[in-house]
Order: sequence, then structure tokens, then C-alpha cells
Amino acid sequence: MADERRVSLGCGSLVLIALIVVFFSGRQSDDDLRREVQALRHDVTELRNAVVGQVRQTKLTNDALERLRKDLTTPKVEKKPPPAEKPNDEPKATDEPKKADEPKKDE
Repeated sequence: MADERRVSLGCGSLVLIALIVVFFSGRQSDDDLRREVQALRHDVTELRNAVVGQVRQTKLTNDALERLRKDLTTPKVEKKPPPAEKPNDEPKATDEPKKADEPKKDE
């Protein structure tokens, strides 16, 4: 029976050593995981900002396309210029007579 205890204690010691190794090596893995998670959070933030920028650009492009579409589909109505005022042939009291209207004198 003495041999069995040595084996049992040996296995228990090995299990205890293995647990200690796993515990302390897991701490390094936790640090690695934390770094990876932090890097992923940073990448997600950058992607989110890029998506917001793309959404803004897409909205601006869609607005410009809609304006162009409206310009192309709206029939252009040619506006007639306002009717020209009729020239007033009668001289006004303040108008000086035109030289062409004066009779020419033969000398």
C-alpha cells in the first residue's frame, strides 16, 4: 500500500503542478487576448467611422443624382421676353427737337 500512496501522491502532485502551470500560463494568454480584443475594438471603431463617411458620401451622391434627374425630366419652358414697349414718337415737352427733324435751310 505504501507504493500506492506514492503513486497517488505523484499523480496528485502532477495534477497540482499542471494546474499551477495552466493558471500562470493562462495569465499570459489573458494579456494576449486583451491586446487582441483592444486591437479589434480599434479596428471596429475605424470601420464604423469609414461606414459613416461612406453613408454621407452616398447621400450626397444620391442628392446630386436626384437634382440631375429632376433637371433632365422637367420640361424646359422657354420664357417669352416681355413685350417691347412701343416707342413714343411724340416728343415730350422736356425733349429737345432732333436735328434730323428740323427743316434744312438752303442758302
